[in-house]
Amino acid sequence: MNEATAKGNKSAHATAPRPIVDDSLWPLVPSPQDAMVLAILYQLEESEWWPIERLFERQTIQLGQLVSHAVRTVPLYRDRLGAVADAITPEAWRNLPVLTRADIQNNFDDLQSGDLPPNHGTIHQISTSGSTGAPVSVRSTTAKNLVEEAINLRRLLWHRRDFAAKAAVIASLAPDQALPPHGRKARSWAPVYPTGPLAVLNMRSTVDEQIAWLQREKPAYLMTYPNLLRGLVERCEETATGLDGLLSVGTRGEPVPDELRADCRRVLGAGIVDGYSAEEVGLVAVQCPEHEHYHVQAESTCLEVVDADGRPCAPGETGRVLITPLHNFAMPLIRYEIGDLAEVGEPCSCGRGLPVLRRILGRYRNLLIFPNGNRMRLNFRGGMFDNPAIRQIQVVQTSREHLKVRFAVKRRLSAEEETGIRRAFHEFLEHPFEISFEYVDEIERQPSGKFEDFRSEIA
Repeated sequence: MNEATAKGNKSAHATAPRPIVDDSLWPLVPSPQDAMVLAILYQLEESEWWPIERLFERQTIQLGQLVSHAVRTVPLYRDRLGAVADAITPEAWRNLPVLTRADIQNNFDDLQSGDLPPNHGTIHQISTSGSTGAPVSVRSTTAKNLVEEAINLRRLLWHRRDFAAKAAVIASLAPDQALPPHGRKARSWAPVYPTGPLAVLNMRSTVDEQIAWLQREKPAYLMTYPNLLRGLVERCEETATGLDGLLSVGTRGEPVPDELRADCRRVLGAGIVDGYSAEEVGLVAVQCPEHEHYHVQAESTCLEVVDADGRPCAPGETGRVLITPLHNFAMPLIRYEIGDLAEVGEPCSCGRGLPVLRRILGRYRNLLIFPNGNRMRLNFRGGMFDNPAIRQIQVVQTSREHLKVRFAVKRRLSAEEETGIRRAFHEFLEHPFEISFEYVDEIERQPSGKFEDFRSEIA
């Protein structure tokens, strides 16, 4: 371990890994799986400090292994990857077709490897929640899972988690699981290391139930969705309620607005650590331990950000995200267009060579489309709906000229209030969209638990 690594993770090894032999604590004997995760982590703690050129060199070698295997054993790729079958060049790689969600749905059997190397372990299947209305299933392996665990462990070490502390999760679960007021308990919240307890609560609980549960549990760390966190922050501020002992909040699954980061620090005294992941590909990028941008986990994922013409985006530019998991040989996903937009960042001053994403903007299917074809990502926070009667709000674009504003309210808004909201929309968007209002008891979340402030229903 080099000096920079030791400095960056100096609190990481304060707790010894879990022993498999109870009476052998020094030298400790970990389980075979934990030993493999630690061996991978050892390599990650070196490679994160490599210059980006060396990272890409190693990544290209691993891509070559994946492509060679895919051409030989995966029906869909036998012709599709012909341009890079012998040697991967940047230009040939960029000219390969992207893999879409529809490709996975329509070609599931033809994406399976017919000759998986036995040392990749057992195969398991992952099914996404279908938040876009189009769920997909992907097969993965033990080998990929081990790399994923090491990546996740590095994330925890980067952000100096105290493994002895308690953690809590508010997440999307089956309707009968982890219900308030008690939720349920689990034994551990991190790979390899023994940890304090984990408390789990179903997101189907109300905000007040979540706050009461957190006040009883007093976790040091909370993991949840950004929009659930917003509800907690707003309710805590409204009721002058604190969450004693909370040190940090981990988020996932949705973009994190800058104002939510600021509000969480101001109201709860806890910073946000965000991660970029998807069920079908795993953990893709992790927030830098020294900044609020993200480091792509280049040892496990080849991530591209490309413009409308398929060219790589430069720092400061926003484009479509293409992902190639490097270790899934059971069902390779090569240049998978996941449906997100991200902004490329400059190299990080922390010294890590891992590529930088400045922002992750979320699904590009949910961009507002103007009648002239221009598109815009919306953030309706910041005063437009500053009305204590409004509990939840969602804007739905049903056509290029019509927006439907859905409200869950404490009382119905007056005609004057509705007129003011229409006027604010027109001024903000600089276009006279037709705007209608719909009142509902509760705005539903997606099956994954994610919440969308804005949703487009335009094909």
